[in-house]
Amino acid sequence: MGAGNTTIEFIDLDTITSEDASGTCGSYKQWQHSNQPIAVAFTARGRAVVQFRESARIEVLDIDTFDRVGIDLPGDSVRDPGHALFHKPPLSSRGIACASCHPEAQEDGHTWRFDKLGPRRTQTVAGGVLKTAPFHWSGDQSDLTHLMQEVFVSRMGGAWPGDWNVEQIERFLDSVPALPASPPDDLAAVRRGEALFHDPQVGCATCHEGPMFTNNRNEDVGFGEAFQVPSLIGLSARAPFMHDGCAKTLRDRFDPACGGDRHGDVSALAPAQLDDLVTYLESL
Repeated sequence: MGAGNTTIEFIDLDTITSEDASGTCGSYKQWQHSNQPIAVAFTARGRAVVQFRESARIEVLDIDTFDRVGIDLPGDSVRDPGHALFHKPPLSSRGIACASCHPEAQEDGHTWRFDKLGPRRTQTVAGGVLKTAPFHWSGDQSDLTHLMQEVFVSRMGGAWPGDWNVEQIERFLDSVPALPASPPDDLAAVRRGEALFHDPQVGCATCHEGPMFTNNRNEDVGFGEAFQVPSLIGLSARAPFMHDGCAKTLRDRFDPACGGDRHGDVSALAPAQLDDLVTYLESL
């Protein structure tokens, strides 16, 4: 299911996981619809349940015959020009939309390698990210207008969408919350971790401060280069971590090879204290 289009492709799992698949997707079936699909699930009998955004509708599809039954969902129209532009690829981009790397304004969990920049972990653009300008790991984009020029126009090859459309994307992004954290199993560990987080000796809150848990500045945290301090809201859903994805888990973040003591003074913390700190971070 591609961002911004009306096509769903069904690929046989056995084909793509077999030893002779050679990295290809094998045979697949393609279903074209006049509406935009936003989610797909499967029943125990192998049928696809497809949700559409506009107009709001759910259809149950037989993958072999493409026979389907559906039901229209109640409610007002959710048509949103910002959402549409975010999910629609520029004509010259060969199918790459903003949502290709930032599905529903979240992120793809991937670390990309850029020729001049090196590895860069995809960042979320949900959860109030507009309050954390400047943008990008290098903090070189002062606002969304500059970001659209750099990414949508320069990288994706799109035409400048115009100030009004950028305002619509801003409004859409501001409406998307961060993914909620799972309820913690150990509230006492959360409280202990919170105390460590705000302990001046540990130093986490020196940079990760305020309601968005960022000072909106660039800091050198042990890599020899200053990077923009990211928000910690919804952090548990955003592995891997750091600008280069060096921390596969939050616990890995405290490995000296992935930040070190310039990223908070954590070397004196016992393993149990690090566990508490991770538990607190996962609760944000």
